[in-house]
Amino acid sequence: MKKILILLLLVSSSVFADCYDGDFNDCLSKAENGNAYSQYLVGYSYHVGRSVSKDYSKAAYWYQKAADKQNAEAQNNLGLLYYEGKGVRKDLNKAANLFRQAAEQGYAKAQSNLAEAYLLGEGVPKDMRQALKWFDRAAAQGNSQAAQNARVLRKKGY
Repeated sequence: MKKILILLLLVSSSVFADCYDGDFNDCLSKAENGNAYSQYLVGYSYHVGRSVSKDYSKAAYWYQKAADKQNAEAQNNLGLLYYEGKGVRKDLNKAANLFRQAAEQGYAKAQSNLAEAYLLGEGVPKDMRQALKWFDRAAAQGNSQAAQNARVLRKKGY
């Protein structure tokens, strides 16, 4: 399941430009006022230590706020925190549920993470057909690792 950790999006500076423009406090203010994308970005900042010190508990708090508003990136990254037990109590069932919520919105990284969960039976029953289904969906969006994983499963007869 270590592969799942690689799937955490390392967002480029351009993605942050609309929220940051060099000012974390501006982004935080937007997040506090209920902007879901800003809530995700604040969570991400705490998750990776961008403009602030890493703080997984604060990352989880802000991801949860954005996830409650159906932000797929936040759902996926909150799932990673539950998977790793960082800032929250480790809970593979919650992780898989969050991956599913984001995957069903079409978020390729979450689709691949959910496929990994099915592949390994972590938080969901082990199910190679479900793993293949979700790897295929992620691959259709250009996720090359998911495409490779789908090829391997097909070679094994799934």
